[in-house]
Amino acid sequence: ERYMGAIYAFLEHESKLYDIGNVGNYGLEGVQVYLEDMNFDGKKEVVISGGMGSNYVGFTVLEYNEENQEWMNILTTANIQSVDLDYNGQEELVSISYGSLPGRVELYRWNEDKFEKVNIAEATGSNYAYFHNDEGKWVFESGKFENGNTSEARFYRYESGKLIELDSMY
Repeated sequence: ERYMGAIYAFLEHESKLYDIGNVGNYGLEGVQVYLEDMNFDGKKEVVISGGMGSNYVGFTVLEYNEENQEWMNILTTANIQSVDLDYNGQEELVSISYGSLPGRVELYRWNEDKFEKVNIAEATGSNYAYFHNDEGKWVFESGKFENGNTSEARFYRYESGKLIELDSMY
């Protein structure tokens, strides 16, 4: 019989036990553990992903801190995509809500020793945000979401760490 409940992760290293927490809600088959360079520093981090809800895949990123000789959680988020938003060869991480209203988009960028996060709706004075790729161009949309409808849509591209407002999506 398959266990289909919550999965909690622990990491044991050099006689220390690290409590990672809940990494999935649908049994072990729904949890993946892999190595990937998530902060783009040339070293791979441990990534644990798992389904937490019908449209929610949680991501926990762990990095070994050589100086302190301990594992650290450097990012916990959901539904991430690694994308080179401004085509400069450096990827950024984008977290997108799926199936929720109003839509949410958060952008993560590694800065020296930590991830910085910006909520696109908050940064643009809006209450919803979406993320589009149209013919290879990445565009953030934000605006007002009221009574099931969107209005006052504005469009942005990301360039050199800044959101640049566009005249239209295209």
